[in-house]
Amino acid sequence: MSRVQSLVPIPGARRRNHRKSRGRGGRPIRLPLRVEPLEARCLLAIVNWIGADGGGDGTNWSDGRNWDSGTVPAAGDDVFIEVPNLIVENGYFTIRSLSSEAPLEITGSLTTSAASTCNGTVSIDGGGITSQGAFTFNNTLSLSGALVDSGPVTMNGLFTWTAGAIYGGGAIQADGGINISGDASKTLND
Repeated sequence: MSRVQSLVPIPGARRRNHRKSRGRGGRPIRLPLRVEPLEARCLLAIVNWIGADGGGDGTNWSDGRNWDSGTVPAAGDDVFIEVPNLIVENGYFTIRSLSSEAPLEITGSLTTSAASTCNGTVSIDGGGITSQGAFTFNNTLSLSGALVDSGPVTMNGLFTWTAGAIYGGGAIQADGGINISGDASKTLND
C-alpha cells in the first residue's frame, strides 16, 4: 500500500532565507529529509448478510461465506441483515452495531458496542445478547437465554420471557407488553 505524505508549512514558524542556505560555490545545501510513515488506518466496515448467495450454508452467523465481506463480522463492524434464516449459534461474536430487518434466532452469544435495532422477530434461546449501547426491538422478543444491557433497551413489540436472565444497569422499556410464563427460573438483576 502506498502512502502519500506532504510537507505543510507550520503557521508561525520562521522561514529561512534560502540565500543564506548556500554552500561553497553558491550551491544549495542539501539536508536529509526525515519522513515518518503513517500508521495503518482501520475504518469501520458495513457487513451485509447475504446468506446462501455467497456459497455459505445460508443460516449460520459463523460461516464467513454468508457475509458479503467473505468473513465473519468483527468488533468494528456495523452489521446489516435483510435476508431471513439467520442463526447466531455456538460461539461468541462481537460487533459494533446490528441493524436487522429479518427474524433472528440467537443460540450463541452476540455483543454489540453501539446503538442497534432489530425490526424482525428475535428469539434468544439458550444464548444471549450483550448490549453496550442502546438496543431497540421493534417486533416480538422471546427470551429463554440472557439479555445483558448497559445501555437502554426498548421493546416495542411483545416481550415474552420464558426462562433465563436479564442483567445490567441500563433502563428497560417494554412498550409492546410483557408476557412472563413457564415454570423455568427467571432472574432480573442489575
